[in-house]
Amino acid sequence: SPRLAFLAVPIAIPRSAAIMAAPAREHQKQVENRNGSAIIFIKTPIAGQTATFIREITMTATFTRRTLGASVLAIAAATAAPLAAQDDTITWALPGLPDTLLVPHAWSVNTGGVMSLVQEGMLAFDGDLAVTEAVADAWEQVDETTYVYTLRDGVTFHDGSAVTADDVAYSMNWHRDPANGSQMAAFYAAVDTIEATGEGEVTITLTRPDAQFIYTPAHMSGFIMKREQLEANGDTYGTPDVLPLGTGPYALTEFVPGDRIVLTANADYWGGAPEFDTIEILAIPDAQTRMLAMRNGDIDGTFGIPISEADQWSALDGV
Repeated sequence: SPRLAFLAVPIAIPRSAAIMAAPAREHQKQVENRNGSAIIFIKTPIAGQTATFIREITMTATFTRRTLGASVLAIAAATAAPLAAQDDTITWALPGLPDTLLVPHAWSVNTGGVMSLVQEGMLAFDGDLAVTEAVADAWEQVDETTYVYTLRDGVTFHDGSAVTADDVAYSMNWHRDPANGSQMAAFYAAVDTIEATGEGEVTITLTRPDAQFIYTPAHMSGFIMKREQLEANGDTYGTPDVLPLGTGPYALTEFVPGDRIVLTANADYWGGAPEFDTIEILAIPDAQTRMLAMRNGDIDGTFGIPISEADQWSALDGV
């Protein structure tokens, strides 16, 4: 049967925020960098037939290509899930995999793409890249410098323990401690305090108005880590010995640095059980090797393919 073929994220970041999807039969010749946009090229079966879509994703200046990468694999999984529901496992190839799964120490397209399926923030980006509820089901900007978030009831980490306001506050404050060496500390530059102000309530105050902070709880820098796990395993968190817990639709079950990552469906996910039982992510640095793997049916999809190679990938059988 036709398979999800590939996503190509060739370049860069724009300043506006919009998503456009259109059948590529009419636009295939127009796949290029337009006004600094990052083009994602998705070819996927729909209703038993093959169709191609181009999604032109433009982000605000706050976000880098790394931010875009954090959501790409999630988009791929969401797109693929209803299309290949007869399969229990999806195998995806990436150009590379990190040496650690502690996102603030490995902030990259590939790390974010994987960990966005494992960990979440209080908020998320919807299909139009607008901020929407996630682990928090309500939030309010009280004034120019104060935000209050109410956590969703019943959300748990992958070990079954409840997510608390203390976990959230600790996770976000962790970036602010220079001793932790977070690569995403700049997202908290305008923050004064982050506190658990009640059961299931987190309050964040800023030192000055910051129009971009609204996005931080939906960004990788807002991922919620389990405080107890991180405090007890400061040196080994994110290694194969201590796989990070999260609240996302998939849990980490295997990690071989630079080689492969295996995710297993979280049946208790607050957003509903995922379509796939297992996602296997392989590191295949060479694009031609990935193409051969796709041709042989060893992988179900990949991204990081240059637009200049789109025709070669489109020519593969069953893609």
